[in-house]
Amino acid sequence: MRNKFAFLTKDSLKKKINTKSFKIVNIILFIIIAGLLNLDSIVKSFGGDFENEVKILIIDEVNVYDDLEALLKNSYFDVLDSYNAKIEKTDKTLEELEKEIKENMKKEKEEKRKNKKDKKNKKHKKNKNNKDTNNKEDL
Repeated sequence: MRNKFAFLTKDSLKKKINTKSFKIVNIILFIIIAGLLNLDSIVKSFGGDFENEVKILIIDEVNVYDDLEALLKNSYFDVLDSYNAKIEKTDKTLEELEKEIKENMKKEKEEKRKNKKDKKNKKHKKNKNNKDTNNKEDL
């Protein structure tokens, strides 16, 4: 009876593994799992940055911030740490915060452009210096 069971099991598995749909589904699952495991590096390659601290500002109109802070510190503290997040209460209005965020985003874009331009200039100067030294050696 064991030989029959082993034979039927092996035969069924061979038939299932050799089907086209089984192979396609396993390839798709492999790609999805590999993508999920490397999600951080994929997001970073497209410009995501997980190293800067995330500041979550809360406008407390109903005076529940203290309860929320206590809840987060007791149960969700690890989540905040893993995302490098910090929660703060603010007295500013929503419009003031939006304006401040837009200004900060403009500053960051300008700094990134400046850094890219500086890197490009340094690379250009380095290439130019290398060409000059190569030309002198040729003479």
